[in-house]
Amino acid sequence: VMYAVTFWVNKDIQVTNTFFHGHEYQNELGDILILMETDLPSEILAKAKPLMDRAWNTRGHWMAHNLVWRCEATMKRCVLYGEKELLCEVIERMKREQLIITTEEGIQCDFSFHQHKSQLYNGGYGLKFQEDMPWWLDKLRDTPFAFSSEDIQIISSLILEGTQWMT
Repeated sequence: VMYAVTFWVNKDIQVTNTFFHGHEYQNELGDILILMETDLPSEILAKAKPLMDRAWNTRGHWMAHNLVWRCEATMKRCVLYGEKELLCEVIERMKREQLIITTEEGIQCDFSFHQHKSQLYNGGYGLKFQEDMPWWLDKLRDTPFAFSSEDIQIISSLILEGTQWMT
């Protein structure tokens, strides 16, 4: 694993697909770095930081579940590098921009879920959203970052009043 991580951060593989470049490989790399943090040489962690920074700093699609993935990758970066202020900003952005009823991408007034403009995506991006957001609800419960009862109600309604009727 050490050889693979060293290769990954030294090679700095660049891809044009914003899904992978914008958040996916940062999420995967972040998981590995967190698990191996105490065993990694400091120079590897230092070389990995610019790669992890891309999830928050890369231009691209920042709506609906793509934003959640970017926030997740950035939270991993914040944990690894002790960036408390950014962690607060990331969590608040995820809560503020995702847990609203919208006519754009995200949760709709009929509790369907749209991604990539007005495409119905309860079973694709929306399904991942319905898996990931309750996970965050649980992990942030009883912390200063806890979701409000209104936030919980929106996610519950998406699942019970929206997706449930589509499956």
